[in-house]
Amino acid sequence: MAHRKKRRTGERAPVLSLAERIEALDVSETKKAAYRLILERDALSAGGFVNTTDFTWQERLSVVSLPVLLAGWIGYFIYGVWRKGLTLAVLWAAYVLAIWKLNGEISLLYLYLPNIIFAFMAVGDTYRQRVLQEKFWL
Repeated sequence: MAHRKKRRTGERAPVLSLAERIEALDVSETKKAAYRLILERDALSAGGFVNTTDFTWQERLSVVSLPVLLAGWIGYFIYGVWRKGLTLAVLWAAYVLAIWKLNGEISLLYLYLPNIIFAFMAVGDTYRQRVLQEKFWL
């Protein structure tokens, strides 16, 4: 006998606004403040980057991820954005291999440079996953 999926009957969960989704998240107040800032300024641009042109320096620092800055693509796994973390790991490995093939050696600066880019993308990507509830690879 084939297993059948039961239909759910009853009421659906209420549809929350983006501001209500942010407040309902189980994250720190600092992270919620960064998400509110992105929502208020409509600052999310293509690729997960946060457009910080009209941000103050304190606001710019709030949308940079320190764990990703220190750990690189591993930080994406810490945040639970594993699809993008896996994509960035493959791209990082290809980047390191290309630098090694071209130069014959790898400087720490070359290894660390992608972490800076990833750190600026991480808060926007976690916003996309947690608030906008998107599933994405890049």
